[in-house]
Amino acid sequence: GKQALCRLYYSRQDRNDLLYLLQREMSKKSHKGKNKQSNKSTQTSFEALVKYCEDVQCRHLSIAQYFGNPDPECNKSCDACKNPAAAKEALKAHKLCMSSAASKKHFPGTVMAHYEQ
Repeated sequence: GKQALCRLYYSRQDRNDLLYLLQREMSKKSHKGKNKQSNKSTQTSFEALVKYCEDVQCRHLSIAQYFGNPDPECNKSCDACKNPAAAKEALKAHKLCMSSAASKKHFPGTVMAHYEQ
């Protein structure tokens, strides 16, 4: 296909808020005797999304593995493969910003992580 660009907006606070809501919903379903497999699937999907945001690995590989597809050939077309050092540095800066905001007990909002290709 054609080249596409992606900008990912992610914050640990959003992750924590969503995790709390998901766990609360899963707890309600468990008490009502609902499908535990559904809860496990929800948790697995959420963990995969967080891993995609917080790890530096081939984006194409992450998506293919999530959907159970064969490993694709990226040919350095994603940020993690094209410039791993820059992707790691951007992630490190993002994590530093998040820990700094958390230590001040003030969260400035969503931090934008943008990986240039």
